[in-house]
Amino acid sequence: MKHRYAGAFVTVAIALIVGLGLSGTVAYVVVSSRAFSDLLSVWNFKPTAAINEQVQRDGMTNEGRFLYLASHPKVEPRREFNQICSAVTADTGQLGCYLDSTNRIYIFHETDKRVDGTEEVMAAHEMLRAAWDRMSTAERAPLLVQLNHVLYKNDDPNIYLSQSIAAVRKDDPHDSNGELYATIGTEVPSVGKVLEASYAQFIVKRSTVTALNAHAISYIVALRHKVDRLTTTMTTLNDTITARIKKFKSAVSTLKSAVAAFNARATTPGGFASEGQFNVARAGLVARQNSLKADASQINHQIDTFNADLTTLDGYSKIALSLATSLNIDFKPLEHVISA
Repeated sequence: MKHRYAGAFVTVAIALIVGLGLSGTVAYVVVSSRAFSDLLSVWNFKPTAAINEQVQRDGMTNEGRFLYLASHPKVEPRREFNQICSAVTADTGQLGCYLDSTNRIYIFHETDKRVDGTEEVMAAHEMLRAAWDRMSTAERAPLLVQLNHVLYKNDDPNIYLSQSIAAVRKDDPHDSNGELYATIGTEVPSVGKVLEASYAQFIVKRSTVTALNAHAISYIVALRHKVDRLTTTMTTLNDTITARIKKFKSAVSTLKSAVAAFNARATTPGGFASEGQFNVARAGLVARQNSLKADASQINHQIDTFNADLTTLDGYSKIALSLATSLNIDFKPLEHVISA
């Protein structure tokens, strides 16, 4: 059975203070076993400097900090983290996890300054997972209505909310609503009054966390936009080059036939009525040849441009590879599908 946590810390603290001041009196305070367990967990946990920095940068409320510390959060390097959380795939990377079995939080140790803020966002995310875990069914019900509303109306091109939640629902349906609550709480700027009120219990100013998330993904977003623009340009250029080469080859074939016919006519007595007629025919062939040379030069220039863009795209791929490693993703570069 899930026990509501809200207000438990204050209740217990007051009970202890009153108990110390009583003489010959017995005070009875009803405290849920989950809340008491959380309190003991916080008392027996000494946060590291990294954990304290996460709490501070996220702007967690006292209750948010309490739930986070009650989960004994630990920042782990890649190998150790994946042994515990083990959800790395070829195209996604897990950066944090909340284990229902132990009520523990683990955060992937992010050292890449290009995605600064990732650890803090994951800390807030998993803290909200812990908060959701402690909510009753009655508390969750009105929130789920609003969460699904945000899920289906989200139109931020940089937040793949539907895709990520669909993946969670497929892999772990039991965990999906908690993930939805945590993901929306840390990534979506506008969520409505009901959800804002819920999140305000745990984060002083939620925009602090969504801003951290926007900053953490800004480098990736910018890189993706560069790749999208470049591949669009390259696709158009590739189509142009392909069409021009096809037309060029056809024109060369036609010219060869025309040259052969000209030579046959020139070697045939009376083939040309006059030298002037011969010169005009020859000049026409030379003009067509020169035009094809100019076309070939332009096509080669376009091919050079395409190859230069391909080199740039390869550079982006290397950057993506380094980012993938930083974000705990087993990155497999795509083969180039554009060729001149």
